[in-house]
Amino acid sequence: MKAKKTMKWGCLSMIVLGILGAIAVAFFYKGSITTNPHNYQTIGDIPAPSGYKRVAGDGFAKYLRTIPLKKEGSKVMLYTGGKANFQTLAYAVVDMPLLSNAEQCADACIRLRAEYLYNTGQTIHFQDVNGNVMYYSGDRSRKAFESYLRKVYGVASTFSLKREMGHRKLKDMQPGDCFVFAKGDHGRPGKWDMPSWWSMWRSTRMAIRPISWPKAIRLPAISM
Repeated sequence: MKAKKTMKWGCLSMIVLGILGAIAVAFFYKGSITTNPHNYQTIGDIPAPSGYKRVAGDGFAKYLRTIPLKKEGSKVMLYTGGKANFQTLAYAVVDMPLLSNAEQCADACIRLRAEYLYNTGQTIHFQDVNGNVMYYSGDRSRKAFESYLRKVYGVASTFSLKREMGHRKLKDMQPGDCFVFAKGDHGRPGKWDMPSWWSMWRSTRMAIRPISWPKAIRLPAISM
C-alpha cells in the first residue's frame, strides 16, 4: 500500500513538473520569437529587473525614456529588407523612422542626441572627423533638420564622437552617457552604446541601451 501511495505521488509530481516545464518553455519560446513581449509603449515603461532600483535622470535621460516603442512582435530588419538574425538579442524596437538605410552606429547616437536638442530648442552641433564643427541653422523646419543630420552622418563617426565627448569613469556613468570605441581602439571596429536608464542592485548595474541596426534601433539589456 505504501509503495502504491509513493508511486501515486511520484506520478502526480511528474505531471505537475511537466506542466510547469511546458509553461516555462512556452514563455521563453514566445520571448525568443518576438520583441516587446509586454507591449510597452515607451522605453521608460520597461520596468527595472526584480531587486534593482532605477537611477534617476533628467534632461536627455528623461527624453530617452519617452521614446516610443513599436508594438509586440515588431522585427529588427536589415537594410536589405530581410529580417535580422538572432531577434532574441533585441528586447524592443524604437518607433522612430530612420533617415537612411545606412543610419547605424555613431549615426544613431547622433540622431538621439540631436532629436532631444531639436525638441527642446537647444543649439545643435557636431564635429566631423577633421574636427570641424557643423552647426544646425534651419530653425524649426523638420525637413532642414533631417537634411542636416544626413550631412553629419556622412562626415562624422565614432572617432569624431569620442574626440568631442567628455570622459567619465564607469562607476560615475549616468543615463544618456555613451560608451564609445572609435575605429581601431584595441583592434575593434567603431562601436557605441548609450544607456537610456540605469538600474542598480548592490554594486551591479543593469542598463537598457539603444543600439542601431540597419532599419531599426533595438533595445538589448546588459549587466555590469
